[in-house]
Amino acid sequence: MKQTTVLGKVSISPRGKYDEDTPYEWLDCITYMGSSFLVLAPFKGIAPTGDGVITMLLARAGKDFKFEDFTAEQLLKIKGDKGETGKGLTVKAFYPTVAALRAAVPNPEAGDAYGVGFAAPYDIHIYDGDAGDWVNNEKLQGAKGDKGDSAYVDWLNEGHEGDVAAFLDWLRGTDASISVKVDTPTDYRLEIANGEEKVTTPNLKGQNGRDWECPTLDDAPTEETLFFKMDDQNIPFKIGQQARVFDAEEEDYVFHQLYDVTAENKAVWKVAGSGGALKGEKLVVTVESNQPHPDQALVGVKARVSYGDDQKTLTWEGEELMADIPMNMTYKVDVSDVAGYKTPPAEELIALVGNTRNLSFKYYSEYVTINISADDTTSVEGQTVKVENVDTDETIHEGQAGTGIKLRIPHGTKCRVSVNEYAKYTRPEDVEFTAGEQSRTVALIYERILSAFVVVNEDLPDPEYASGDVNIGINAEILSKMRRCLVKKTAEGEVSIAYLKDDDSNYYEDGTPALLNGNEGDVMVYKPEFYYRLEEVENATYGIRTSLLDMGEGFIHSPASLIGAYQSVNVSSKMYSRSGSAPSGSISSDTWETYAKNRGGGYGKIDYEQHCMIMLLFILKYGTRNSQAILGVGGVNYNGANGSTNSLGNRDTEKTTTTHANFQGIEAVHGSAYEWVGGVEINNWVWKITNPDGTIREVQAHNAGGWIKKIAAAPGTPFDVIPTAVGGSETTYYCDYYDTQSGVRVLARSCSSTYTNGGVAYTNASNASSATSAYIASRLAFRGVIRQAQSAEAFKALPVL
Repeated sequence: MKQTTVLGKVSISPRGKYDEDTPYEWLDCITYMGSSFLVLAPFKGIAPTGDGVITMLLARAGKDFKFEDFTAEQLLKIKGDKGETGKGLTVKAFYPTVAALRAAVPNPEAGDAYGVGFAAPYDIHIYDGDAGDWVNNEKLQGAKGDKGDSAYVDWLNEGHEGDVAAFLDWLRGTDASISVKVDTPTDYRLEIANGEEKVTTPNLKGQNGRDWECPTLDDAPTEETLFFKMDDQNIPFKIGQQARVFDAEEEDYVFHQLYDVTAENKAVWKVAGSGGALKGEKLVVTVESNQPHPDQALVGVKARVSYGDDQKTLTWEGEELMADIPMNMTYKVDVSDVAGYKTPPAEELIALVGNTRNLSFKYYSEYVTINISADDTTSVEGQTVKVENVDTDETIHEGQAGTGIKLRIPHGTKCRVSVNEYAKYTRPEDVEFTAGEQSRTVALIYERILSAFVVVNEDLPDPEYASGDVNIGINAEILSKMRRCLVKKTAEGEVSIAYLKDDDSNYYEDGTPALLNGNEGDVMVYKPEFYYRLEEVENATYGIRTSLLDMGEGFIHSPASLIGAYQSVNVSSKMYSRSGSAPSGSISSDTWETYAKNRGGGYGKIDYEQHCMIMLLFILKYGTRNSQAILGVGGVNYNGANGSTNSLGNRDTEKTTTTHANFQGIEAVHGSAYEWVGGVEINNWVWKITNPDGTIREVQAHNAGGWIKKIAAAPGTPFDVIPTAVGGSETTYYCDYYDTQSGVRVLARSCSSTYTNGGVAYTNASNASSATSAYIASRLAFRGVIRQAQSAEAFKALPVL
């Protein structure tokens, strides 16, 4: 069945004299001030001028019009026969709404005509060039009618009376002549002449009241399809006209619409729809990223297609997503967020008739690999790495440091990567970057702190004379290694140790009870190996640089050794370090050396280097020379029993006046009893020192006693606790006293009982090696091979030799 559309009014309607209150329509014929006008566009209240846009001048008023020149035959020809579709109005295309028309035709020309509506009959919108807007001519449709009435009949219908002669008299008043310009079955035009001016009317013949034909074609139209057959005539297709083709597979008609005719006279056809409806837009959505394809992180992305009150949600699984959008519908497409990716912006579009739109959404992410390590291969396990958004302070990631930490960062995100402070290491600087690459690697490396530095200004009377890395960094690490332990001889020159709890020596490190009375070995303090160098410092006496590594020229090696936790006890002419007994007195320095050797290879009494290192370590921990002000003078006399600090473990006493003074596990580090010191001989104030490596050197001491003001330590020398100047006091400089006499002497340290003149720097060089006193004891030491037992149980299984 053929589909037809009615155009409506297609012949002239005489409307008489112009009235400003009367609305006029297309093809109305009116007179105004003696001239005749044909209406080209609907209007009201506008005096006709024949501007060619709203009205066209048919006959100009004149005094010398000769009516006899206008024949009755010509006038009667104004009546149109029943004819074909008129060609005076070309409807270029059809759109469902005015908004769709405006969007699709942004730059129309004056006179362009388009149909608006979802189905026939359509409103015909014609672009008014002067007004710059579309004018709705409403539905130019009428029922298929009989042969049209003549202008005379229309004249009578307007209320006039009279015969044809009267009608002709009504038309008098102009000298214009009218002649037939075109007369064909489908086109009838008049030429109206007034002097030299000639005007041709539009086509005055309709097309039997029908809109464009929608023919049925045997095959889909091609660029050569410009005509269709109707009533044995080749009728040209107009832009916007449709044709249909039956699709056998779908068992339905497919409609094709002529969109354009090229300059080469080639037709441009597009599929308009099927099932009798115009076809909308086919949307094809793909999802991708800047990461290597395929990016599995995108699987599951939701693409939302929204129009009107409808929404479709499509899920990306790696294949194209498709949706059909009704024609001329404004719709929006957006996609869901993906962690670590910058989400592409939403798209707002208008569906075009029969169009296929390919829409790709691309996510952008930077694949960041973070490596946290130390420059000495030490594990950074337990340290924390943090990644923050610099602009928002939001934490993007926080977790355990290490290598191969993988993160996805959305493009455009400004990031900061940082790590926490790590004891013994320099914290690496934060790394900042703005994500914008496909991938990057960020490395933060903890640098091992190889040395610590303390500045000493010995000339200051205030005993707090040191500054710098006091009890931090390498210095704190060295001190942390200094711990109480139980010691058993395993061979000549070799011992095995088991550490005691740092905060209570009554227990092994694993928490099991320990015997400190000698039944499970000697109680001693492990002094760790380290290196130091005294350096020149501007405006200061010297600087102490320490390290756990041999850093080369000028560094002095202080080897690992063991120092008795208590002052010594003599048992069967052997020297022991035990709790519960009072220190043994009235034994000479030489005899104590023999008792120590009786224990076997590596054993001896505390030596000069250990005595100096106790003073050095105290300065590195507290930055002061006054040990009694920190630890206290103590509260145990020379004959008091060992062990008053057992429950303290390695913890230092704080200004104690009841127990022994305790420093780093060394009980009675000063006070209680004097201690003979080995490794040094003094002859008229010249100290002959035997170093741990066996080498010997000599240092000149001051030749008179008094409160110590300076010691022999200086840039480029060992740290010698040898008084070189006196003149201080109990509260200034070293706050310790120096006793000396001429002749051959031995060294005693520590002072006696709770005397306030003796701290860790106290020096007694006034006794011969054979001298004895109830106030003078000593302290066991060991230099040799020191091995830590695998466990407390393994240690306890060893015999006590």
